[in-house]
Amino acid sequence: MDIIKEIHSKYSALESEVDNQLDIIKREENKLAKQNARSLEKSSTQQTVKILSYEEALARNNNLLKSLEIAKARLRSRSTYSPVEGILRKALDNFEREFQMSFDANNTNETGETLNDDTYDNMN
Repeated sequence: MDIIKEIHSKYSALESEVDNQLDIIKREENKLAKQNARSLEKSSTQQTVKILSYEEALARNNNLLKSLEIAKARLRSRSTYSPVEGILRKALDNFEREFQMSFDANNTNETGETLNDDTYDNMN
């Protein structure tokens, strides 16, 4: 029986410590919830809608349009110029030139005569 009492006392002490810690955590959570509610109330009351006059709204909209046009122009200039595009274009031109030269070389026979593309079509 002594063993059971020792185990019971040991675990009851641990249980009471856990309960105390749980109570502390619950109090802190409630405290934080109240603080959050207060801060939300303060922020909602502090935010006032500023009503602009026609001239102020017109000036603001013009400034927004100007900044959007500037951003659009920057994006357009960055997207149209690409050094990679120039390199690829040169490589394509070189390839086409070499292909044309090899095609011309294949169409001339050893005597220098140009072969017709319809050579096989004329065979009967």
